[in-house]
Amino acid sequence: MKKIILLALVTFLLTTTVFAGMIVVEETYNGALISYDVSIPMEKGWNLVLGAGALLEAAPLGFSAGSEVKFGNLKAMYVYNPSTREYVRILPGVDREKIATFVSTGDLLSIPYWLYSDKAGTLQFRSRGIPAVHYRQLYSGWNLVGISPEMEGRTFQELFSGCTVEKSFIYNNKVYTGHTEPSWERVYEDSKFEDNAMGYGMAVKVTGQCTMAAAPALGGTPPALPGN
Repeated sequence: MKKIILLALVTFLLTTTVFAGMIVVEETYNGALISYDVSIPMEKGWNLVLGAGALLEAAPLGFSAGSEVKFGNLKAMYVYNPSTREYVRILPGVDREKIATFVSTGDLLSIPYWLYSDKAGTLQFRSRGIPAVHYRQLYSGWNLVGISPEMEGRTFQELFSGCTVEKSFIYNNKVYTGHTEPSWERVYEDSKFEDNAMGYGMAVKVTGQCTMAAAPALGGTPPALPGN
């Protein structure tokens, strides 16, 4: 288990986007799936949250005891299906026919969900296992991509090296001086993911189906062979 304490009100990436802090406890399963204990600030209105699909399984019991945002505060939940290029309603009333069109369960686990909250406050929950970056598949066109702790300190170009990216944006719904309305903020190739962005989501448009990044090489290269 690894605890990552994320700082509050730190500039995200190389833009002026500001996000409040959160705490994540990370548990890895065979290097493929990572489960998180998430505590993330929510704004009143729409929020794009990684792993929020876990709230469906035992709602309202899926929420942690200390969560300020409760199941009753969530007035709507949607997920974007990149293979059919449409939103699928989860709340109120799950659209089971459209949910069945998802190519794999892994797609549902790795993408962030749109949550509409009628209040601002901290949302706390335990996520299901989320595929590591090098297992995440993107589809031609727009994709919603969750920002997870394994992405911290890495550049956008490094994380999406397996894809040809046309455009990328992060959803900024935070209210602060000079920013009073939600907006999409541009993400560039050399943008580096900071710790305070973990748990949120972004929109990435790619030219064709691809996998985000290659698996990291553990231990570097093998030792050189002996000389003659």
